[in-house]
Amino acid sequence: MRSESASSKVSDQNAGDQNAGDQNAGDQNASDQNASDQNASDQNASDRKPESASVPVAPEPVKPKQHEPTPSAQPTEKKLASSTQSSARAVALHAYAGAFGVLAVEPHAALGGRVGAGLRHATFTLWLAGESTLPTSQAATGSGEVRISLLSSELALCLDVKRPFSMCALTSLGRLRGQGLGVTEPKSESRFYAALGARGLLTLPLGSVFALLGSADVSAVLTRPTFQLQSVDVWQPGALAFGAGLGISGRFL
Repeated sequence: MRSESASSKVSDQNAGDQNAGDQNAGDQNASDQNASDQNASDQNASDRKPESASVPVAPEPVKPKQHEPTPSAQPTEKKLASSTQSSARAVALHAYAGAFGVLAVEPHAALGGRVGAGLRHATFTLWLAGESTLPTSQAATGSGEVRISLLSSELALCLDVKRPFSMCALTSLGRLRGQGLGVTEPKSESRFYAALGARGLLTLPLGSVFALLGSADVSAVLTRPTFQLQSVDVWQPGALAFGAGLGISGRFL
């Protein structure tokens, strides 16, 4: 009886171990199944990634290229423009016409006309003009009179002091003409005239071409001839001469 009981116990023990082994095997299989499912899930995820990455993307619009001047052309164009401007600033030719008045050149204040041209470079302007005055008369002591007029040319070198003001060195050369009137034997003669002086010049632009010029002069008369009527002294120019002028100039170059 004892041996049967012992064998029965052994048999039960073996059956229990077998059940435990089966249980462990089941757990192992379940674990393997879970691992397999996890791997399959990872494989599916990796398979889906390329699909999402393969979604087409609209290409960006291509901007049109702007045609820009080549770098070598730009300095050339600038050089040409600067050379043109510098040549325009280098020399400028002006023409001038106007009226003026003088004192102490003739017996009375006289009016006259002046035409000329000027050559400008940087801040310097060289003016050359011809001028003529209307005659005025000086009565003699007894009877008759002497009529005096001036025909001359002038050269003025001007420097811009502060625009629109300029200062000029002035030289005048010409002929004083005297004519006797009211006598039995009238005569006429001309004498050399020379003066050195200074001029203040005001230049007011009237656009890009024309300008209004105003001037005021004072000169020392170097030659002072005496005019006579019937061997009697009648008139002589003053030691200082004064003048003022107004005119218009135009630039041509």
